[in-house]
Amino acid sequence: MSSEDIQRRRSSQISIQEEFPVPHFASDMVRKGSRESSFDCITTAFNGHGGFGGSNEPSIDWMFSAMTNDHDDPRRIDAIGSFFGPMLVVSEAYGMILELVVNDENGRTHVAAACACYPPGTLDSDGSTMKSGGDRYHFGLSTYNVAPTFMNKEVTGEAFVQRLAAFKQDSEWDQRRKEYGKMWYV
Repeated sequence: MSSEDIQRRRSSQISIQEEFPVPHFASDMVRKGSRESSFDCITTAFNGHGGFGGSNEPSIDWMFSAMTNDHDDPRRIDAIGSFFGPMLVVSEAYGMILELVVNDENGRTHVAAACACYPPGTLDSDGSTMKSGGDRYHFGLSTYNVAPTFMNKEVTGEAFVQRLAAFKQDSEWDQRRKEYGKMWYV
């Protein structure tokens, strides 16, 4: 990491309440998260496994359904984790992860929702959160320290890899973010 990157990480250690106007009634429910604390919430929301009662993310479902339609298939859950794990590492290091937490009837705290946020000036040089093959990409992979099984055709199948490539090629998000100028990316 460069000294600029380290400074960004340090500056993101400021509490949410000091940095952002979280309404008083929600101050005990919104917190700064981490990749570890938000991982299950993010992967479950995007994949829909484990009895998740909501609607999972359609484009992710389209890509991963090429592998299997069974959301509880351990191969699919592992592939989803290897897809989002490095992204959460990068989000924590260069942006920030916000969580909405709730307490159950036994007083245990659970992450009910999570999102990765990037303040203006914290996206990669190409307008993405992490450029494929770039420094952030390799930082995310090496820090997450789990093989990117979503890239393994023997696990996911050829159709999944083709859908992943089509999804990336069809989206112009990174270019559009650059055109929009300085703004938060969530």
